[in-house]
Amino acid sequence: WKNILYLKRKWPDTASDSPIFPWVIGSAERTMATCESLMKQGYFLQAIRPPTVPPGTSRLRLTLMSSHTEEQIDRLMGVLNLLLQQEKSWVVS
Repeated sequence: WKNILYLKRKWPDTASDSPIFPWVIGSAERTMATCESLMKQGYFLQAIRPPTVPPGTSRLRLTLMSSHTEEQIDRLMGVLNLLLQQEKSWVVS
């Protein structure tokens, strides 16, 4: 739970109390493009698209593990914060 609490301090807007943090992007195409961009940078966030979720609510799913370090979480948060600044319509829940 240490990493969950650490991420929640860094990302206080999230409502997640589990190691899974959904990040609603919207379109399946934009979700996949973001997933691929993050993958090229060394980060794997699972893309969740229809029919698993309703159309227009595609998302990335960040799953924390106890083996992640605070440094790894900080680097990912830096990348995600840059993306959030570029795409104001995305919702971290």
